Amino acid sequence: MGGFKGSQQQWTQDWRTLCTKLKVTVAQGLDLVRFEKVISEGSCGTYSDQELNAIYLKMQNEATAQAAKAERDELIKVVFEACDVDKDEALSAKEMKRVAIHIGFGGTDEEWEQEFSDMCLDNKRDPALGINFEVFEKLVTDASESGCYCSNKDLEAVLENSKAKEAEKGPKTIKPPPKRAGPNSRESITIGLFKALDVDNDGYLNLKEMQSFASLIGFKCDDDKWSKEFALFCEQGEADPAVGVNEKLFKKLVDDRSDAGCYCNDGELKDMLKELNPNAGEISSRGALISAVFKACDQDGDDKLSNSEMREFAGCTGFDGDEEAWTKEYTMLCSEAKVAPDEGIDLKAFTKLVNDTSERGIYCRDVELATMVRQLNASNFLGGGEGGGEGGGKLSLTPVSRNAIIRTIFHLCDKDGNKLLNEQEMRGFAMTAGFRGSEQEWAKEYRFVCMRVRSDAAKGVNPANFIQVINNGSAGRYSDPELKQILEKLELQKALDSGASGRSSIIRAVFHACDVDSDGYLNRQEMKNIATHVGFKGSPEEWAKEYLGMCIDHGADPQLGIDLAVLEALVEDSSESGCYCSDRDLRVILQNMGETDGDVVKAGIEGRGSARSE
Repeated sequence: MGGFKGSQQQWTQDWRTLCTKLKVTVAQGLDLVRFEKVISEGSCGTYSDQELNAIYLKMQNEATAQAAKAERDELIKVVFEACDVDKDEALSAKEMKRVAIHIGFGGTDEEWEQEFSDMCLDNKRDPALGINFEVFEKLVTDASESGCYCSNKDLEAVLENSKAKEAEKGPKTIKPPPKRAGPNSRESITIGLFKALDVDNDGYLNLKEMQSFASLIGFKCDDDKWSKEFALFCEQGEADPAVGVNEKLFKKLVDDRSDAGCYCNDGELKDMLKELNPNAGEISSRGALISAVFKACDQDGDDKLSNSEMREFAGCTGFDGDEEAWTKEYTMLCSEAKVAPDEGIDLKAFTKLVNDTSERGIYCRDVELATMVRQLNASNFLGGGEGGGEGGGKLSLTPVSRNAIIRTIFHLCDKDGNKLLNEQEMRGFAMTAGFRGSEQEWAKEYRFVCMRVRSDAAKGVNPANFIQVINNGSAGRYSDPELKQILEKLELQKALDSGASGRSSIIRAVFHACDVDSDGYLNRQEMKNIATHVGFKGSPEEWAKEYLGMCIDHGADPQLGIDLAVLEALVEDSSESGCYCSDRDLRVILQNMGETDGDVVKAGIEGRGSARSE
């Protein structure tokens, strides 16, 4: 303040000299009388009244600034504590939104989730864990675009709003009751999921029950490979594979964010619980579809599907074997569902079968279930009874959750099945999504993506980080319909690669490529794309007559059009009333419709260049 420019060592020496001169100890220091004497005599320099006044004002301003900073620091701390409703010492997206609203954020919940995720990642925080006090303090003090600056007035407004909300809840009891896990807490949801998976109610998840969980998170493999995976997991968790996984180990698995774990956020756990138990809270669209198909097949209304009723369902899935083959198939399905063949299959067992992606299950995608609903005239069942809910409005055919789609995409890209996407496997996703860069450009993009989610580029990206990559925009931003489109193209590529065994998937791909208006039926003009390829060369009038005859011969309504089941019958029918297509024909139709380039599926989303440009 007085203009001293020396070092700390020099000042220490000067201070000791001064104290010796005034006959006081270094520890004791100067009282007011001695301090006035020092200034008046000029022992520490000579100062005019004007200079002393300037020093006084400077010190006063600094003291005021320090007091203001201390006051602001305390205000920031109080606001953080007020927003931290669950007292976990971190602000979730919902808790942080209280602050964002006061400084002008007016976007949708989805936009805020994205903003919050970016904010966390920019500050090296996991969005699932939230923003701790250190990051919060930094954000509300940062006036740049990457910050979330709040004036004292803003902070006071947030605090007042929080107090008002607390007041609305009424007075607190003198001694609050012990905190319990509410119905929507993570612990409660995890326990509910464990119990839903524990079909035999023995308190352990056996090999088959854990395979159901693996299917829900998108991990698909044959039974032999799963048996090895399960044994390895049990060994790592010190569990006996013959007994199974207990509740404690299951909780540890879904909470573990490392490569050895299988972390699921609260939303994903809820989605899985809904899929296993449609009556757990809000009914999922998939649960409603399964229930509608079940009731449509249950012609005698006894809440069980008999041999003949299950065969009608099997026909919708493509089963075309004879009576003997069906008897064996039905007996096997009953064995899987743990029911006697003469008793029939109830809704719970039916749900389990259509959700089972193993070789012994009869897994059906949502779009396939929706086609069955139309095919079986089951629309009157939607919205009623179990799984429908109230209202009977238009039923959403969107898969259970966005993350379920992403997980399935991950496992389709994971060619070596090691639960990590390396540079090449990630490029497979990027190319399908529309990336047009060179190998060198992709190598840079891949390293950037790994850096954003703190993954080792040499090892690859695990499922949890892949979900993060898609949701935070590190590899471009995709809407749910775009992700669904990518998923369908990856499934089609898998079918093309698998040759004859993928014929059913290729037929479905042809159907969806030709179904331009996406109404689930091929009208006269849409069906002509297929007929022209297999040799039809008549006039429009001749085609109208041909199309009418085709519909009548195969029991289709010409006004509605030809659904997937009828198309499958037509392309397999080599008689005059059919429209037989070889595998090569089907592939050429896809190519002509712009879906493929040879045996490679074309990207469905244009303009996806650098992930960093998004």
